[in-house]
Amino acid sequence: MKHQRLITLAIIAVALVGLGLLVRDIGLQKLLDQLLAVAWAFPFVLLAEGLSNATSTVGWYHAFPVGPRPPLRKLMSISFASLAVAGVLPTGQASELTKWNLLRGHAHTADVVSSLVVFNYLHVACTLGMVLVGPAVALITGHFPDKAVWSTLLVAVVCFGGALFGGWLLARGMLARALYRLGGLKLFAFARKPKVQDWAGAVDTRLSATFKREGTLVQAAAWLLVGRLFAIVEVWIILSALGAPSPATTALMVFSATAVVNYVLLVLPAREGVLEASTYGVFVFLGLPGEQGLSLELIRRIRKVAYQAAGVVLLVILGRKARPASADGPDGAATPPHPETLTETFTETLVDEVAALEVPAAETEVP
Repeated sequence: MKHQRLITLAIIAVALVGLGLLVRDIGLQKLLDQLLAVAWAFPFVLLAEGLSNATSTVGWYHAFPVGPRPPLRKLMSISFASLAVAGVLPTGQASELTKWNLLRGHAHTADVVSSLVVFNYLHVACTLGMVLVGPAVALITGHFPDKAVWSTLLVAVVCFGGALFGGWLLARGMLARALYRLGGLKLFAFARKPKVQDWAGAVDTRLSATFKREGTLVQAAAWLLVGRLFAIVEVWIILSALGAPSPATTALMVFSATAVVNYVLLVLPAREGVLEASTYGVFVFLGLPGEQGLSLELIRRIRKVAYQAAGVVLLVILGRKARPASADGPDGAATPPHPETLTETFTETLVDEVAALEVPAAETEVP
């Protein structure tokens, strides 16, 4: 774990040095002028992101299995509070762990995990579905180099195909078997423990039932698609303020290309500096001014920090209101102990929390 942290710090250091060199080449004053040009539109950027998160949360609400769901208002506050730790881990695990933790005592553990799995799967699938729109429109308008358009389209099609295959596996209830195979690795040996397998079986049951309810999945996906549209609107607002040509079609293509790159960069343990430099490269690849790409990503970074700050406040408020978890959850199932700190790594927390789960046999049946 110590070596992993050192590697992460090294990547961040190299990326920030590269970002500094990039800023020097562009010119600090020119970059500041572009950022100031977007200042008047920043409230609208915050609004677009807020609406994107809110509509996505409604999608999460519909992703819950059959039975009583936590109130939408509760999920909304938890969703925005989880933004406090957004980006702590590159794949978003910290936010999902926070949502899970804040819902303790409000829903069965297997229900929460199942809803988060479905929600994240649909989020990826809907994002990739929207990503396909950008290159398709670009092919019609001819505003971008063919090489850039076809490259983005090819990667998006491959990723979308992978997402569909992942959905097929989830619908077949493959979590327990996947965890068992993962348990062959020493780091994840806990995944073969009977308690973990029982818990995974309970989640599988709920996942299979959720995927059979096509109407509910369509509702969840529809709300998530609306959330993705607001994300595109955010890009359009920033590009319009920067004076980009044909901001509507450009926003579609930029959203598509940066989303594809963002998924590729998930393999990195840290993306600070790398994301900004990659967006600069995407703009150059699309035949657009690279400094506009850097400005776009910096504005999104500032917006992210603003929501993280608001999330911290909300997280503190929810933490004070939360009652200590009892030994039994609302449905009689044992709930995991509260993580001691939010700085624990996802793997360490997963080992400790999942190992403590006790799912009675009766609870593996969906009501």
